[in-house]
Amino acid sequence: MKKIIYLSMAIHPEDVTVEVIKRLRDDALGHVRSLTPKMRLVTKADDPLAVEVDIDTNPKDRFRFYNAYAGKVDQHRYRIRIGAGLLLQFDVFAQAMVADETVLKGMRSARFLTDAARALGKARLLHDFFFHFMVSAVFWHELAHIVLGHLDWLGAQGSEQALFELPMAASHEDVRGASQSLEYDADRQASKWLLAVVDLALSNNPSLRYAEDADRFYDFGFLIGFIFRALDALESKIPDCKRVHPDNNVRTLASLHYLDTYFDQYRSSRKVEYRIACLEGAKAALQSVLHDQIRLPDQAEIILNCARADMTIETLGVRAHQLKLVNDKTTFSVGKILE
Repeated sequence: MKKIIYLSMAIHPEDVTVEVIKRLRDDALGHVRSLTPKMRLVTKADDPLAVEVDIDTNPKDRFRFYNAYAGKVDQHRYRIRIGAGLLLQFDVFAQAMVADETVLKGMRSARFLTDAARALGKARLLHDFFFHFMVSAVFWHELAHIVLGHLDWLGAQGSEQALFELPMAASHEDVRGASQSLEYDADRQASKWLLAVVDLALSNNPSLRYAEDADRFYDFGFLIGFIFRALDALESKIPDCKRVHPDNNVRTLASLHYLDTYFDQYRSSRKVEYRIACLEGAKAALQSVLHDQIRLPDQAEIILNCARADMTIETLGVRAHQLKLVNDKTTFSVGKILE
């Protein structure tokens, strides 16, 4: 029988010290800097665009403190902010996962490669990896909204050029359908970026190595499922007919469905094995990480939802606003003082 991990949202910002928030903020921003040292956002005409990344640390604004968003500041500048409340939750979740060696395969099969790593301990190393994984997942998702032209498309429709990870209910059916398609689109791109970075990092990790390659893809799938369950627990209880975001359980399996092209291109010799491992990990998370009742969607539903989202994106003309990422000199500013 699978063990049950019950997600608790009992953390209150007034119970957390400034030192803890600063430590998590610095850790998260340091990780984002490691992802963006040569990343440059440009228009289709190769004009540079600035991206500011920071952490919202003000607990008085609870909506932003427990949220993440991407927004357009002006014609040449975008912004990504992650709430410190999310980081607090991610830290607790990472601690919970490493506390039980039966949850993730890395806790059982990964081996140390250096004396320094051995002294630090597997739990500490994997905690940091899991925490950074969740920070990365949110960062790539918000960046995808920017790069794929979602914010500029919203501006062209006369709407606010900002998208929140934990939103309020949509007021109109057309808005809800478009918003859900934008989220599927961002998940599609973000999941590929995330897997590419994680696959490379774990393949060349100087401190820790998984005994079996399939084990790290299982853990990747589990973590994808886990973070969507965590976000689901943080969301306000909005009826499905008014949700701006798709159901998070559906988003989990849709994100893995979008990874088929990555496996085809970069892991073709064992792509079937790795796909199965990812799916098994995700389903294990959805079935064992609980905060409410869950309905596990079937594959046909996932494929249909993804196809509908892709068709909606094309019909709405979102791609006309798409930007580009190039790898040379960064236009990302990570960790500026908050206004």
